[in-house]
This record gives sequence, C-alpha cells and structure tokens, in this order.
Amino acid sequence: GVEKSNLSLDAASYTLFLRAICQTSELPSKSSSCKALVALARVFRRCCDDGMVSLDVLEIVRDATTESQLKKLVGKNVTLVDEGGTALPTANMLFRLPAEWTVNT
Repeated sequence: GVEKSNLSLDAASYTLFLRAICQTSELPSKSSSCKALVALARVFRRCCDDGMVSLDVLEIVRDATTESQLKKLVGKNVTLVDEGGTALPTANMLFRLPAEWTVNT
C-alpha cells in the first residue's frame, strides 16, 4: 500500500487518491469498519503527515465522513462549528488545523 511505499505524493495526488476512494456508495458510512472509510482515514493521515492537506482534500474528507468521524480524524481541538452550532465553511476549518498538516501545500 501507499503507507509502505517510498512514493512521494503532492496535494493534487492526494486529492485524486481520496476522490477515487470516495467513488464508492459506501461513504459516508456510520460503520467505522467500512473498508472505504478505513482507507480514507489511512490516506488522510498520510496526507497530514506529509503536510499536504489542502482545501480540496479537507472538503473530500468532510463530505465522505460523519461529523463524529471527521472530528476523530482532525482531532477534538479543531472547531467544526461556530458558537451557534452551525457548521463552519471548510476554508475556516482549514485554518484551524495544525500548521504542519498544510505546510507543503
């Protein structure tokens, strides 16, 4: 798999890879054992580690996950809603992510 290879991906490659995973009708899924969700989480973590999280990447992941799954992926310190409980625009969420997740985009 990608996580074991020496393959170097850029933000556009991660975007395409995540879009391919999300082509399945399985997502979003409430089941944490859904193969597509497991693959999405694995690729997203690698993307974070590589500092390649872009607005497109975050939107793909957000659209393919439930709110609780997204919170688990981005961490509980990242705000997903405003004070009134309204979901934040993805661009606003991007600025709340750890800086090292977006450093290479």
